[in-house]
Amino acid sequence: MKKIFYSAGVITFIAALAMGATGAFFSDVEKSTGNTFTAGTLDLQVDSQSHYDGLVCNSDHHWQRENSQVPSQREDLIGKDCDGTWKQKNLGPGVDKFFNFADIKPGDNGEDTISLHVSNNAWVCANITTTGNAENVATLPELAAGDTTANGPFDGELAQNTFVFGWIDNATSTSTSPGTPGDNVWQSGEQVLFKPTALSALQNGGITLPLADSKHGSAFIASSTNYVGLAWCTGTMDVSVPGTIKCDGSTLGNIIQTDSATADITLTATQSRNNPNFLCTPPATGTLTVTKVVSGGTFGTSTFPLFVDGKLVISGVATTTLAGSHIISETGTSTYSASFSAGCVGTTTNSVNASTTVSVPGGGSATCTITNTLNAQ
Repeated sequence: MKKIFYSAGVITFIAALAMGATGAFFSDVEKSTGNTFTAGTLDLQVDSQSHYDGLVCNSDHHWQRENSQVPSQREDLIGKDCDGTWKQKNLGPGVDKFFNFADIKPGDNGEDTISLHVSNNAWVCANITTTGNAENVATLPELAAGDTTANGPFDGELAQNTFVFGWIDNATSTSTSPGTPGDNVWQSGEQVLFKPTALSALQNGGITLPLADSKHGSAFIASSTNYVGLAWCTGTMDVSVPGTIKCDGSTLGNIIQTDSATADITLTATQSRNNPNFLCTPPATGTLTVTKVVSGGTFGTSTFPLFVDGKLVISGVATTTLAGSHIISETGTSTYSASFSAGCVGTTTNSVNASTTVSVPGGGSATCTITNTLNAQ
């Protein structure tokens, strides 16, 4: 019996040795802690300098002569308060206005130089939308000029007779006129954003301007400064000679008395990284439905694959596509003849296959039905 207990003790001891030996192997632990993803920022900030009939709104928000040696048509405003000029900041809706003028007369004109700054590389777009063209009070001279007493939000005439013109004012150097970025002068070679356009033409969504998108220039670079010039004229605007913006109000007359025009200017920045195809104005799209009908015989619709611009589509299923003209085609068989619905006038390209062209309206829809009829035996 003693021998048996002894043997058990030996076994226990050996097990303990085995267990103790397990923790003596080489080992190493590497640990990475606090791994973090932090989103970046995209901030668009704006500064502005306002010019009006030979005056400039200075940093103290008072009008002064742009050129001390050249008199202005508005000498009466010198030293008086102005807005439209501010240092780089985020804009306050209803507070920061690029244009805010009273007592406008025919022939008055001005320009605002806008500086844009992004915190990260970005595409930048602008939109100008006219939001009002009020008649206010119809004076006797206005009525004599043919005006009416109608006083709706768009019954005025000032917007029809005030023109705006925009360009990228990042400067270009030529042999005759070396440019300076943000010099509030439109020069030959600087990108025109839009030609002189009446404010009245900018209602109902206005005009969207690509300051920088995938088809217009390159993305704005972080910490760089980009300039936009916006000129205006109450009267006839002439920009036929680069470097010269002429404003003639001699033919305007009394029709605009007391009228007021208002507009919103919206600036939008969108990241450019991982976004190479961005457009300020995406192309218009519509829906196109191509349907296959088989008449006679034992074949089904799957026998006649349908294609739009070479891409396979499913019969009867609407697909979103770019507005404009598209080619619809099918793969047919020699025992069937194809005919087209009123929505698509087609041609037979050979004895088997048929194709047609369909126009898809922007924001609308188009349909086309191809009927394959079993030929007489």
